[in-house]
Amino acid sequence: MRTILVSISDTEFEQFGLESENLTFPELLEIISVELLKQRLKESSLLAAKFGLSRIELDEFIELD
Repeated sequence: MRTILVSISDTEFEQFGLESENLTFPELLEIISVELLKQRLKESSLLAAKFGLSRIELDEFIELD
Protein backbone atom coordinates (compact mmCIF):
# COMPACT_ATOMS: atom_id res chain seq x y z
CA MET A 1 0.00 0.00 0.00
CA ARG A 2 1.18 3.52 -0.75
CA THR A 3 0.61 6.71 1.15
CA ILE A 4 0.18 10.12 -0.44
CA LEU A 5 0.14 13.52 1.21
CA VAL A 6 -2.52 16.05 0.23
CA SER A 7 -2.50 19.59 1.61
CA ILE A 8 -5.69 21.60 2.01
CA SER A 9 -6.51 24.81 3.82
CA ASP A 10 -8.20 24.92 7.21
CA THR A 11 -11.25 26.40 5.49
CA GLU A 12 -11.48 23.45 3.08
CA PHE A 13 -10.95 21.03 5.96
CA GLU A 14 -13.98 22.51 7.71
CA GLN A 15 -16.00 22.92 4.48
CA PHE A 16 -15.73 19.21 3.70
CA GLY A 17 -16.57 18.28 7.28
CA LEU A 18 -13.35 16.36 7.76
CA GLU A 19 -12.85 14.96 11.22
CA SER A 20 -9.47 13.29 10.76
CA GLU A 21 -6.26 14.05 8.95
CA ASN A 22 -5.87 10.38 8.07
CA LEU A 23 -8.38 9.03 5.56
CA THR A 24 -8.54 6.00 3.37
CA PHE A 25 -8.87 6.63 -0.35
CA PRO A 26 -12.49 5.39 -0.42
CA GLU A 27 -13.33 7.80 2.43
CA LEU A 28 -11.73 10.74 0.59
CA LEU A 29 -13.45 9.76 -2.66
CA GLU A 30 -16.84 9.63 -0.91
CA ILE A 31 -16.34 13.08 0.66
CA ILE A 32 -15.31 14.62 -2.66
CA SER A 33 -18.16 12.89 -4.52
CA VAL A 34 -20.75 14.21 -2.09
CA GLU A 35 -19.39 17.75 -2.39
CA LEU A 36 -19.43 17.56 -6.20
CA LEU A 37 -23.01 16.27 -6.15
CA LYS A 38 -24.06 19.17 -3.92
CA GLN A 39 -22.45 21.65 -6.31
CA ARG A 40 -24.11 20.07 -9.36
CA LEU A 41 -27.49 20.00 -7.64
CA LYS A 42 -27.19 23.68 -6.75
CA GLU A 43 -26.15 24.46 -10.34
CA SER A 44 -29.07 22.45 -11.75
CA SER A 45 -31.52 24.16 -9.42
CA LEU A 46 -30.31 27.62 -10.46
CA LEU A 47 -30.55 26.72 -14.14
CA ALA A 48 -34.02 25.23 -13.68
CA ALA A 49 -35.19 28.43 -12.01
CA LYS A 50 -33.54 30.58 -14.69
CA PHE A 51 -35.28 28.76 -17.54
CA GLY A 52 -38.61 28.21 -15.78
CA LEU A 53 -38.19 24.46 -15.46
CA SER A 54 -38.74 24.61 -11.73
CA ARG A 55 -42.38 25.49 -12.36
CA ILE A 56 -43.31 22.53 -14.55
CA GLU A 57 -44.56 19.16 -13.41
CA LEU A 58 -42.47 16.00 -13.89
CA ASP A 59 -44.91 14.71 -16.54
CA GLU A 60 -44.42 17.89 -18.57
CA PHE A 61 -40.65 17.64 -18.22
CA ILE A 62 -40.66 14.07 -19.54
CA GLU A 63 -42.67 15.20 -22.55
CA LEU A 64 -39.93 17.73 -23.37
CA ASP A 65 -37.43 14.89 -23.78
